[in-house]
Amino acid sequence: MGRLFWKFFFFILLAQVTAIIGISGTLWLKHRTEDRLVRNTNRQAHVALIVESAEIALQQGGPEALRRLSGNLRRFQIYVIDERNRDVLGRLVSLASIEKIRKSIEQGPSSLLMRKVAGPDKQTYLIFFSAMEDAWDRDNPEHRFEPGFGDHPAPDHEGASGGPGQGFGGNPDRLRGEPGGRPPSVYYPVVPLVSSFVASLLFAALLAWYMSKPIRNLRSAFIELASGKLETRVGKSMGSRRDELADLGREFDLMAGKLHVLMEGQRQLMHDVSHELRSPLARLQAAIGLARQQPEKMEATLDRLEGESMRMDRLVGELLTLSRIEAGVTGANEEIGMADLVAEVVENGSFEAEANHRMLEFTGDAEVIVMGKFELLYRALENVVRNAIKHTAEGTTVTVAASADREHALLKISVLDHGSGVPDEEMAAIFEPFFRGSQTTRAQQGYGLGLTIAKRVLLAHGGSIRASNLDAGGLCVEITLPCTFPAGG
Repeated sequence: MGRLFWKFFFFILLAQVTAIIGISGTLWLKHRTEDRLVRNTNRQAHVALIVESAEIALQQGGPEALRRLSGNLRRFQIYVIDERNRDVLGRLVSLASIEKIRKSIEQGPSSLLMRKVAGPDKQTYLIFFSAMEDAWDRDNPEHRFEPGFGDHPAPDHEGASGGPGQGFGGNPDRLRGEPGGRPPSVYYPVVPLVSSFVASLLFAALLAWYMSKPIRNLRSAFIELASGKLETRVGKSMGSRRDELADLGREFDLMAGKLHVLMEGQRQLMHDVSHELRSPLARLQAAIGLARQQPEKMEATLDRLEGESMRMDRLVGELLTLSRIEAGVTGANEEIGMADLVAEVVENGSFEAEANHRMLEFTGDAEVIVMGKFELLYRALENVVRNAIKHTAEGTTVTVAASADREHALLKISVLDHGSGVPDEEMAAIFEPFFRGSQTTRAQQGYGLGLTIAKRVLLAHGGSIRASNLDAGGLCVEITLPCTFPAGG
């Protein structure tokens, strides 16, 4: 998996972890709130039981029985008020608070936490509950019942001061059995959800920006390249990234560089073709003008016109051949016996060599079969051989040596001459169109397309060609072609 995958994975994982933490926090807060409500409800039920116990004790045994329950009554702030508005246990009571509670009992529905009770002494008692900070909820302040009517602090469990009014919640519904705790905030479960959502948006935006920035740069570069700005590059805009997008940027730069070279090569080719065609055309025009001025030299002028037209025909033919090869129009492949092809090239080349006081010889074995186009392979080998004959010193021999490598299924053909060779700085350029070396004489000049055509043909057949200078002087051009061996060979 690529580096870009792991970056996607990291950001998505981070967003998911954030979401999980937010949801888990929400569930934890929900559970905490529910637990708080259950504990408040349990406490209320406990207090209601104490109130009911106080009621039963008062009905059965009167105030004396209540005093035996004074511990629970004081701890849970259970007040028992007689008809003279005094607490049975002797605690101070606010008359205003007692009146408010009495009105609440008379006006509202019955409640488990406050009621009127008839005692055995024929008196009517008012029993009610007032919240206090007892030990059961001392560590959970939000579970406590809030103070209410009075202006002074609620009395402690010893009843030293204050009254019941200070212990009632400001909402009378709390005296009718509603939980006295602070209602849970609705914002608690929303906070983790909002935070996880914001975090997810943040990471998503960061990821989108991180991924889209190089893509935007590439898009702009493609637009500029399409508009003709071949020097456009995006490598610097990628910064220090080390992922597939950075690799894509480098591949774009490589493509743009090669495209720039190809376009420059096409322009140079057009320039060279124009130059090569202009020279024979200029000579043709000069010959026509000379024929008009000197009619007596018409025969010589016609010979010159014929020679120039033949030169132009050869040039156009080589250009067409090069164009077809580069376009991949080579025709169907066929089995070619390389021994016959090499022998024919050497035989035809020998006539040219002898005419120029040079010799051509063949050594080795080429009894192999190559799949390809006979005409093109013949043209490629002929161009190399004729180029060697042209550049070898007078009186020397050009050697064509062939050898078959059965292990690698390759045919190697070496063409060696005894000329001046090629400077090292020009070695890579001799296969480029219209290249003429600095040591090429006027008699040796051609169009500079022979080796170019040979290279294109060999590449189209899966082969290769390279050149190197010989230690003893001269040039060695080595041709390599994939081959098969005839049955029984």
